[in-house]
Amino acid sequence: MADEECLNLLRQGVDAWNNWKISNSDNTVVDLSSADLHGIELNQVNFSNTNLTDVDLSNANLSYGDLSGADLGESDLSNANLSHTNLTGANLNDADISGANLSNANLENAEIIGADLSNANLEGANLNGANLDDVDLSGANLSSANLSSANLIYTDFYRANLSDANLTGADFSDAELMETDLSRTQALGTNFSTALLTGACVEDWKINGETQLDSVECEYIYLKTEQQERRPSSGEFAPGEFIQLFQEDLDNNS
Repeated sequence: MADEECLNLLRQGVDAWNNWKISNSDNTVVDLSSADLHGIELNQVNFSNTNLTDVDLSNANLSYGDLSGADLGESDLSNANLSHTNLTGANLNDADISGANLSNANLENAEIIGADLSNANLEGANLNGANLDDVDLSGANLSSANLSSANLIYTDFYRANLSDANLTGADFSDAELMETDLSRTQALGTNFSTALLTGACVEDWKINGETQLDSVECEYIYLKTEQQERRPSSGEFAPGEFIQLFQEDLDNNS
């Protein structure tokens, strides 16, 4: 099917597209690259293994859809609704996903290098094993998200909400976590080496002997939400004081 025929089929509605997609499941990857689909209503659409590079899907509704294995590199998904969408193994490298709703989306093993996810809603999202190297997640909501084993090197979490998130085995080395909410996170075996943690909240976070805090850059931290129980109470940490504050937890191997 030619690209223009694909676009015409999409305009007929999700049912027409999905029925065609199922009947042509053995065909080569559908190419919708560079298409203008902004604002389109595609609830429960099947875009699995579809070429959507450089597509404009800004403000589109793709909730509950199947985009597993899709190529969305350099696409515009800003302010799109991707809640409960299956994006496992998808390519989102360099995509604009700012302000999008990805609550409860499945992004397991997705490639999201260099993408803009600032102010996005990823509450409850599954990012297990995802590659978010150098991603902008500033101001994003990742509460209760699963970031276990994710690559988060150089990722920007400035003022992001990671409360109750699972960070087990994730790599935050060189990440920007300034003023980030890390309250009640599971950070067992998590690598925070050389990350910036100044002004972060770590109320009731769970760390252990495999959690790496070597060379963390941190002038001060909060032990309670709403910027309460600042440590140190004034000024900045002296060399070694940050590690000392959490030494008992770091000595715990469980």
